[in-house]
Amino acid sequence: METQIPSVEKIKIQPEDVVIAVIGPTGAGKSTFVQLATNADVGISHKLPSCTESIRVFQVPFSSPQDKRIFVIDTPGFDGSSLSDAKLLEQMARWLAKTYDNQIKLSGLLYFHRISDNRMSGSSLKSLKIVEKLSGDKFKSVVLVTTMWDEVDEKVGEQRERELETIYWKPLMKRGSTTHRFSGTSDSALDILRPIIENSTTPLALLLQEEIQNGLGLHQTKAASGLELEYSAIAQEHAALCTKIQVALRGPTTLDDDQLRKWMSQCRRLHAKVLEAQAKATASKPPGLWGRLQGKFKSRQVPPSTNGPEIRFEDITLDDRVILVLSQTGAGKSSFICDCSGYDRRNIGHSLESSTKEIKIVRAPVEPGEDGLVFVDTPGFDNSDQIGFTDAVIQQKISDLCYAFQKKGIIPKGVLYLFDMSNNLRPESYSAIWALYKFSMPENLVIATTMWDQADDSDRKESHLREERWSSMINAGALMERIWESERPIVTRRIVDMLTRDSDGSQL
Repeated sequence: METQIPSVEKIKIQPEDVVIAVIGPTGAGKSTFVQLATNADVGISHKLPSCTESIRVFQVPFSSPQDKRIFVIDTPGFDGSSLSDAKLLEQMARWLAKTYDNQIKLSGLLYFHRISDNRMSGSSLKSLKIVEKLSGDKFKSVVLVTTMWDEVDEKVGEQRERELETIYWKPLMKRGSTTHRFSGTSDSALDILRPIIENSTTPLALLLQEEIQNGLGLHQTKAASGLELEYSAIAQEHAALCTKIQVALRGPTTLDDDQLRKWMSQCRRLHAKVLEAQAKATASKPPGLWGRLQGKFKSRQVPPSTNGPEIRFEDITLDDRVILVLSQTGAGKSSFICDCSGYDRRNIGHSLESSTKEIKIVRAPVEPGEDGLVFVDTPGFDNSDQIGFTDAVIQQKISDLCYAFQKKGIIPKGVLYLFDMSNNLRPESYSAIWALYKFSMPENLVIATTMWDQADDSDRKESHLREERWSSMINAGALMERIWESERPIVTRRIVDMLTRDSDGSQL
């Protein structure tokens, strides 16, 4: 039983029914789970855009031991491509408020996480934070579900699972939440639902439902604070100005230097306001999941992104060939720089925490007589590690560096864009990376796809990316390369050659 309209009247859910909500980041396997649990045609997408854009309700084709009907609620993923997180939360709040008005409460809430993710992305941490605040302390029936186990080595998956349970999921597990692995079968889906169904005698209201029932506006709720809505307007203004600067610098321009400096200065002020607004928003609150993680990160010594000689910006010369390396977090930027520089990859972080927090400049060894080779290791987009460390902030940091290169008379020799092919449906920061490419105006652009050994249905995914996401880059002359683990040394050398070639195609 399915409807595209989240209406209690049309679905006819009753207060005595068992209602279980499914929530999580885009591409975590929520719709697959719902389809296997309900035998309904959910419409699962294998392309990058999310297939779920509205709250949908499906009936499980059997009753509970108490002869109650069972419904599963499929929700759009946070950080989806067509619905902002704020709009999604507003949609969920309206539906939950309406159900609460009709005396309908949730019997359980399932949170989905891809065990195949080699980093705890910003979107995953944000959606987890919202679940923590949306459910509240009283709601115990939260199941933390890991998916995509067939895409990782079991030992690697178990290590990530332990890290999730002892760090990221610890606050929810202290409240009574449980964990479960979803193996992608109907039996596995029903195994996850069964404990909730059997213990559904006293469903409870979510904290969000109680807050709205008590007259709070959505922006005043704990869940809304998980999205940092208080500073979103400033962040959007900051991102818009970054884009304005990048558009002005796409090619030869008559833009006045004084005006450009004014815009850059304004960008920095807005960046400071974003951090200040967020600090004010969190200063009066007890440390939630995000705050506790920040304290943990500050107390830990994070390994450097490479074991090679980092240099200062002032050490770069006009004879150096500068390569910018961009990607989402966890796609392998630091590993690539270690490989092509000849340094030890063992210092790269293998935990869910990202290993690159700030821009780092690394000089690689070259043959006698060759021009210098410098790699710029940048923080990954969709980074979970720092408060206020949004994609717009990362974009600003890299833009500032590119502007400093321009003022120094340095044009990057190449931009390398790495993309993780095992990244199942997770939205990529394509627009920011494309804007940075145009802003930096390099001679060469290479798109290198990674994690092929862990990817599923990669040829079709790559074809979709070529045709729909990367067509502008390819039309601008971007070259593409696949990085297979078994061929890494050869491919790495080939990519470096692509990045350092002259405009006529010859190598320096």
